[in-house]
Amino acid sequence: MIWFQVITLPLFGALLLRSLRQLMRGSGLRAPRVFSVVVWGLAALAVAQPEWTTRVAVRMGIGRGADLVLYVLVIAFLGACFHSYNRTRQLESHLTGVVRHLAIQDGLQRWQQPKGGMRQEEAWRKTEPGRFNEIY
Repeated sequence: MIWFQVITLPLFGALLLRSLRQLMRGSGLRAPRVFSVVVWGLAALAVAQPEWTTRVAVRMGIGRGADLVLYVLVIAFLGACFHSYNRTRQLESHLTGVVRHLAIQDGLQRWQQPKGGMRQEEAWRKTEPGRFNEIY
């Protein structure tokens, strides 16, 4: 066993155990937790038995296990980038809707007639500068 394996295998083992514990707890979506367990298990397997990646790569026509790992990581990275970009756009769209809704609600509340017969804008102008928050 080489030093890299001595250092990384306990790390991958701890991450695998943490993922298994999260999987057993059952909080949140199940698919990401299963994916996490599979990824950490395959990473530990690739470090513990590097010749297995070479065998899989040869069967796939790639030649070297390191190339196979590189190709898989590039594909995973691109997928994560696209997912993150789409999620960010979705969140920005949702946030825009919430801000628009709040702006409309705030605008409607400010222009409604208060009990004193003045509009909110007029009531605000008649108060001292430090009392603005007491009206709203």
